Amino acid sequence: MRTQVQAFKSAAIHACHLKGFSFVEFMEKWGLEEILIAADAQNRPAIEIAARVLAECCVTNGRFNNFQVGLLAVIKFLNDVFGPLGQGQEQSIRDLLFILNNGGSFQAIMGWMNSHYR
Repeated sequence: MRTQVQAFKSAAIHACHLKGFSFVEFMEKWGLEEILIAADAQNRPAIEIAARVLAECCVTNGRFNNFQVGLLAVIKFLNDVFGPLGQGQEQSIRDLLFILNNGGSFQAIMGWMNSHYR
């Protein structure tokens, strides 16, 4: 398993533990397993894994579906891989939530990722 995939899996396990949510349910019912299998097979970069989880697990009908475990896993993963955003982190997260609540397309989320983690 590629490093970035293992790192996301670890962040997801941590988020599930914090929220008292089943990791198996996250993997099977929320689609994380498919995302991680594809990420491993295609050697996707960390920001693309994070963006796919947000777009595919945390957005339903163009709005944030309040899947807090998914959002927490993404934030933990990004902090683990790239370090915290530092000053302005709260505004950056608000900007991300705005994107998630206003369409939440993969392309829009990748735009946010590229502006914060490249």
